Order: sequence, then C-alpha cells, then structure tokens
Amino acid sequence: MEHKTQAMNTVYNTTGISGAALRAMQVKNGSQCHRVLEFFEQNPDSGFTPFQVQRACLRAAPVTSVRRALTRLTQLGYLVKGDQVIERYGEVNHRWYLK
Repeated sequence: MEHKTQAMNTVYNTTGISGAALRAMQVKNGSQCHRVLEFFEQNPDSGFTPFQVQRACLRAAPVTSVRRALTRLTQLGYLVKGDQVIERYGEVNHRWYLK
C-alpha cells in the first residue's frame, strides 16, 4: 500500500519546476488524490463525474486537478472509468466508480 500511496504524489511536470516548489506540488497532488479516494470509499455504490467530485470534495481545485486525480487513481487500480453522461456545458463526461 505504501508504494501506491507514494505514487499518488505524481506531478506531470510540464513547466520544469524543481526543488521546494516541485515537492510542494507533489504533496498537494497526493493530498488531492487521497481526498478523492476517501470520497469514493465513503460512497462505494455510486459513480461520479469530475464535476460532481469537484463539488463534493475539491471545491477550491480546478476541474483539471480533479481529472488528474481520477486518472491517477484509475492507473493505480483504485477506480474504474464507467458510463458517460451529459453534464456541465452540455458535454459528455465519464463517471468513475470505486473498484
């Protein structure tokens, strides 16, 4: 489990940050993943779109951060991508479910 917990700190470092700034971003990203996973564990029988997750547990984060957390948790085997629904802006969004 520890290996997966550390893997939640992944940063897609497209801007080349380093040092303390990189470490701070890793901590923030890991914290966001943990909060999202905790939300799904509290609601194991429901599926949620990125916008629903944002409203429920990451209000201050942009939806792109929620999508990153969902993608990372899916890669680590905690979540599965499910059905599609029309949501905000009339766009199709997937729902994610606890695996």
